[in-house]
Amino acid sequence: MTWHIPDDEHREIARNQRSYLKQVSLKIEQGEPLTTMDRQVAAAALWHCADQIPDQAPRAKGAAPKVDAGRLALEFAFLVRMQAMNQTPAMDVLAERFQMSTPAVRKSLTKYGIERALAMIPAAGEET
Repeated sequence: MTWHIPDDEHREIARNQRSYLKQVSLKIEQGEPLTTMDRQVAAAALWHCADQIPDQAPRAKGAAPKVDAGRLALEFAFLVRMQAMNQTPAMDVLAERFQMSTPAVRKSLTKYGIERALAMIPAAGEET
C-alpha cells in the first residue's frame, strides 16, 4: 500500500524532521539530558548512517570524479582542527583519499577559502 503526499506537505514534514534531529544533536553536543524518544531517534539515525557506509570505495571509469568543494573543505577543517594536523599534511591525506593531486586539493581549498573552511569547525577552546 502506498500513500501520495503532496509535495508541499512532504517538504513541511522533511523540514520538521530535520529541525527535530538538529535539536537532538544540540542536546547531545551540549550534554543535555535526552528523553527516551530522543535517544531512540538518535540511535536509529546512527544505525541508518552506519548502514550507509560502503565496504568499498566507488570506482568510476573515465574522467576523475569532481569532488564537492564543501565536502573537501569540511574534511580539511576536521583534519586540521580535530586531528591537529598541519595544513599541508592534511591536504596530502585528502589528495590520497579523493584520488587527487595535492596541488588540486590546494587549488580547490583556495577557491573555497581556507579560512572559510577552517571556520566550519572551531579550534579547540574556541567558542562557536
